[in-house]
Amino acid sequence: MYKKILVGYDGSEHSKKALAHAVELAKAHNASLYMITVAPLASKGGELPASAL
Repeated sequence: MYKKILVGYDGSEHSKKALAHAVELAKAHNASLYMITVAPLASKGGELPASAL
């Protein structure tokens, strides 16, 4: 049923539970599991122009 699973992770208890659930789903469906996390941009060194993103 599932071929690829993406789960967001931020270290919170909710994300830990979501990751555990995603692992079980991936195992059950022989699916690839991808994890994504987002970090704020560092404030040191000034701002990046939008074209750099």
